[in-house]
Amino acid sequence: MKPLSTSATATSTIVPTAVSAAVPTAAQTTALPSETAPFLSVEAFPGPLCLAHLERHHLAVALDASSAYLTPAAESLYGRAQVAGLLVPSKACAAELIAYWIWRGGTLPHEIAVVSTSHFRAERYGRHITVLNRAIDPRQKRRLNGVYVTSPERTAVDVACLPRTVFDNAIGLGNLALFLEYYEIPVETCRHILKANPRWPGFSNAMTVFRDLETERRKFE
Repeated sequence: MKPLSTSATATSTIVPTAVSAAVPTAAQTTALPSETAPFLSVEAFPGPLCLAHLERHHLAVALDASSAYLTPAAESLYGRAQVAGLLVPSKACAAELIAYWIWRGGTLPHEIAVVSTSHFRAERYGRHITVLNRAIDPRQKRRLNGVYVTSPERTAVDVACLPRTVFDNAIGLGNLALFLEYYEIPVETCRHILKANPRWPGFSNAMTVFRDLETERRKFE
């Protein structure tokens, strides 16, 4: 794997930085070493303005009006998984943009997508839980710090299935290309997952994304 920044947006230039951990295989369950929980509640402070002050100085990121997580928590793969554990229901598998955030970093998405056989009506920290109607091969799941998340290759396919405007605004071809390069995922691997599931919503969107990705790559060959 090659270094990948954790803070760039879909339209910005990504500057490589060092990473902290290797990607576990499907058979591995990994946990963060014991650390102080990076979560803050307004109840721990004299008033709600304290959290706003921390966020204004980029020391914390708000989850909702009364809670936040410390910014350093999102600087590592396992720290992001720990944060995601607050948002992803137990036994559900984080997918799409929340999975991309766990693997990649950046801005925590407001919509939380999961693969699950259950339905979740209650919001978590003000975030709606969307259940994807897609089968998932056990080999396309990882468990990080107690949270199930789609594997990097499955995550790439899922985000490519998003409506194109959503994909372009949230990620973009450039960042997806870097994601695939960093996790050493061939485009053909993504196509193989897609072709095995031709009835997935967004199938044609994803095929177009990977076609465009290869077209852009050929320009620089």
